[in-house]
Amino acid sequence: MTDLTSLEARVSDLEVRMTRLETSFSSMERSLDSFGNYKKRTNEELVLIDQQIVIMMETLESVISNNMHQTDLVRAKALKARLKNNQTRARKAKVAK
Repeated sequence: MTDLTSLEARVSDLEVRMTRLETSFSSMERSLDSFGNYKKRTNEELVLIDQQIVIMMETLESVISNNMHQTDLVRAKALKARLKNNQTRARKAKVAK
């Protein structure tokens, strides 16, 4: 493989990874948008929401630790803060029931 071919393959790989990352971020943001209204949720729903948030936070931790591009890192940290906030709200709503 020539150097140019190798670089083209690397760029292509990075483009695919960036697309997957963008898709993952968008999916998490849509999920967060749909959670809300915790006081009207059943305990079962709150447990499920909490589990989903934990999974998303683990995913973000992995992404953050992989030294991504600065713009994506900022977005990942903001999304993680939103996840923590929603997790706290869901857990408080569960305790209140």
